[in-house]
Amino acid sequence: MRMFTLCIALLTMGPLSITHAVAASLTVLYTFAGDRDGVEPIGGLAMDSSGNLYGLTRRGGDMTVCDGAGCGTAFRLTPGIGTWRKDTLRVFHGLQDGAAPFAGPTLDASGNLYGTTEGGGNLDACGNVGCGVAMQLTPASGRWKENVLHAFSGGNDGAQPIASMIFDRAGNLYGITNNGGAHGAGTVFELSPAGNGKWKGKVLYQFTGGADGGGPFASLVFDRAGNLYGTTLFGGLGQGVIFKLTRSGGTWTQSVLYTFTSVQDGSFPSPLVVDRAGNLYGTTNAGGTGGNGTAFRLSLTNGIWKKTVLHNFTGKEDGGGLGAALVMDTNGNLYGTTLFGGDMNACANGCGTVFKLERASGWKETVLYAFSAGDDGSAPSSNLLLDNQGNLYGIAGGGANNAGVIFQVSP
Repeated sequence: MRMFTLCIALLTMGPLSITHAVAASLTVLYTFAGDRDGVEPIGGLAMDSSGNLYGLTRRGGDMTVCDGAGCGTAFRLTPGIGTWRKDTLRVFHGLQDGAAPFAGPTLDASGNLYGTTEGGGNLDACGNVGCGVAMQLTPASGRWKENVLHAFSGGNDGAQPIASMIFDRAGNLYGITNNGGAHGAGTVFELSPAGNGKWKGKVLYQFTGGADGGGPFASLVFDRAGNLYGTTLFGGLGQGVIFKLTRSGGTWTQSVLYTFTSVQDGSFPSPLVVDRAGNLYGTTNAGGTGGNGTAFRLSLTNGIWKKTVLHNFTGKEDGGGLGAALVMDTNGNLYGTTLFGGDMNACANGCGTVFKLERASGWKETVLYAFSAGDDGSAPSSNLLLDNQGNLYGIAGGGANNAGVIFQVSP
């Protein structure tokens, strides 16, 4: 593997195929050059109907701002014959336009991008660096225009919106803030189009940091009835909770479906995915019998939500440390990433994995790819994107320029 890496080191801007003795192959679609090209792609990718990929970088771009690290960029990857072309759509400057995106973008049916930044916006708030923004990027005459939908104040509307937003069928956006709100423990918010490019914000719930949870970190999901589900990193008994928001008229009511009780039960839950039957699936970043996180299902039976652990990660060859959402295929199989574990000879604790949990085998875990910390990168922390052909797309750190890579894993 080391010899192969040296041979391809000069080809970092094109795709390269790397295969381990596991069940799938990985192709690096793009290696970030750093600085103006962008550094630290983060959060996950979005794909349009033409197969173009969209994402955000946390740093890089204009290297004269954000303490010389850059405030981040928005980018597009366009597939070609044997290569992918990258275009920078937007460079953030840390002012009213926002700074440091922390989550992946969301696409609407018209091809507009929506995202959040952790900082920027209202520069009089959050230590005069801004509490973050929710924004829209719209293609216009070959360029992309930014429209700030809401600049967070750090007050009742919250601060640091660090998760992707989601749409309902009426075109309203929903998201979370990790901090702020009446109790300083985060919020759930809704943004609704109000005409002439303006959007109206509404706080649906303000966490107390107690039994109801605190510090929401992950994007929300809808079920088929229009209820919202999410997780918090803290609160409950200190290990986080799974919550539900139910709408009745114009009012949303929060209820806790599950409280993580101990380290062995799993702790610090990641984003959820919901199946057609209304079952919820997720991971925990730590805990479980293996001490390195779990994958679980939450099912409603006779009015009671029951948690079933699908896999306990050991932090070794099967991976460990799960910070991203699972993705489900049409057969109900689940896919995800781990921050470490995998190839235990490549990094001190392994460089991370892409894995599959197969439903038909009693939830058997298979490592599809183990990262080497070479040109393939390491520590994949983003949500995976699954296309109609069964290919998985994601983001890893490191790479040839130590600025991050975009990869594809093919079955």
